[in-house]
Amino acid sequence: MELRKINYFFSAAELQNFTKAAQACHIAQTTMSKYIATLEDEVGCALFTRTNQRAELTVQGKLFYDGMKKLMGEYQSLCQSLHRDEGRELHIGMITSDYPDFPLLREFEREFSEISIYFSFGPEGRLTEDLMHGRLDALICPNVLTLEQWFSGEAKLNRMDIFSAEAVLICSREVMNRYKTVEGVISALPMITKTEEEAYPKECRRKLKALYGTEFGQVISVSGFPQQLLMINMSSGFAIVPRQTILSMSNLEVIPLPENFRESSQLLYLPNAVTSALDKMITFICHRADMIQEQTGYEKKC
Repeated sequence: MELRKINYFFSAAELQNFTKAAQACHIAQTTMSKYIATLEDEVGCALFTRTNQRAELTVQGKLFYDGMKKLMGEYQSLCQSLHRDEGRELHIGMITSDYPDFPLLREFEREFSEISIYFSFGPEGRLTEDLMHGRLDALICPNVLTLEQWFSGEAKLNRMDIFSAEAVLICSREVMNRYKTVEGVISALPMITKTEEEAYPKECRRKLKALYGTEFGQVISVSGFPQQLLMINMSSGFAIVPRQTILSMSNLEVIPLPENFRESSQLLYLPNAVTSALDKMITFICHRADMIQEQTGYEKKC
């Protein structure tokens, strides 16, 4: 069994279609079919029940999928730890994809060119689990997310500000023309957010109520910024986002928000699992406090 090809099996199992799985893995459909057939011969049982449209896991296939997922996670953690012990790699999970650039990280890469940084993108739950199990060294996420639901009471997270951005409220021009005022938009439409964490919309509701004297009711959680922006443009709600993410879009109404809405992006890590490479990054961030304040006008917490 070639471990580097086991992702072919994972893709087929998750997409339930060999053709789609082959496209996702950038191989021919015939190559995918031959690989699955060879794998089934090797394990001695059928892993999929095939129909014209779908390829579903058999009972044995589900057992094999769960077992191999666990084994591959342990294998990847082992490989990563070997590199980390030498201080050559940093693996960072990105819970936010709002910010197009992190000057501090670029500065770190230039100064420590011997350290390779790898970024992982995905849902909060998976990335926090990867941090807890040592598959990631740190996370980057907005300060407004507590992540409390993903961590037990014993797990302590350290946080460091690495970037700060002005926040704005956005909605479509059509929505603003319809409801005339920001207060009208907030009271009539749902807030569209990229997190399932309840603490964030709760805090936004409190701040908007204090600022505009009204509050929103429904909250719609989406998977990422592109979906959020699409729904805004389709007049399905409003959102609070960093100003840096908003390009020149004629259909968007952009309303500046006061300083207390300002959002920072933070580096999160477990203090009892700091590798030599991560320790260099933490020290670098602390030493660049003046740089962050000069570039963003925001005093970094170190």
